[in-house]
Amino acid sequence: QQAIDVFSHYYRQLEEGVTGFIAEDSIEPLTDPDLLDDVVVSDADASAALAKTVIIKLNGGLGTSMGMDKAKSLLPVRDGKSFLDIIVDQVLSARATHGVRLPLVFMNSFSTHADTEAALAAFPDLPVPGVPWFFLQNREPKLLEDGLTPVQLRTAGGRYLSASPESFRSAVVGSRWFSHGDFSEGLIQMPGEGAWPITMGTYVALPKVAADTARTARALRFFVWAYGRGDALARQAKFVPLPEKVQASAFRELSSVVGKNGEPIGMSAVSVLVR
Repeated sequence: QQAIDVFSHYYRQLEEGVTGFIAEDSIEPLTDPDLLDDVVVSDADASAALAKTVIIKLNGGLGTSMGMDKAKSLLPVRDGKSFLDIIVDQVLSARATHGVRLPLVFMNSFSTHADTEAALAAFPDLPVPGVPWFFLQNREPKLLEDGLTPVQLRTAGGRYLSASPESFRSAVVGSRWFSHGDFSEGLIQMPGEGAWPITMGTYVALPKVAADTARTARALRFFVWAYGRGDALARQAKFVPLPEKVQASAFRELSSVVGKNGEPIGMSAVSVLVR
């Protein structure tokens, strides 16, 4: 909802003719910034800080200005290595030097995700358990300058269409989410003429074996309630409810969560809804 509100805010400004330019005479230079050379950090302090750090890399741009049709980070720059290779090498070296996990997370766009995922297959030791290696940027519709109406996109089936609840649902129905209950698959360029080509889902990660039984049980009860009662609220918030078959697959996954002693807290949450 926050992303929708932000887009709506700037769309209204666009309608009103706001340019977004900042006049030079309205800003002042920062003349005396803190310098990195003036900071002294011990090896112990550096290791302690890195143990609590996650590196997030912006990775949403295509290298079209350099004649590329892939993620800009895949541009070869030294000894056959790309920017991406060098970033990974730096992170792996820091892990080895300081003995820390130091997760590396990429902020991808729908244009760069597949290429980046394929390139990172060469680094099987890079992912850190429990930390996703990517998240996707919010997507906003492109607007035509004449009339500020949404641009239509070409689907994998060759048809041009606008974003709509129907086209989002069609993308899900054409995916392994629907056919196999496989939520690891992306929803980009799904087959079918009616499938919006840049659909995405919202993910929530829960442990299969809960360390904090009471806390996990509360979360499970909320999600079980959402699957049972939340379709109308999703529509009201301008989201598209998942097809019932997909909901059933997710429901089964929630039901399988157990406590650290093996108690079936997922099934307990389900039984609350059933009653």
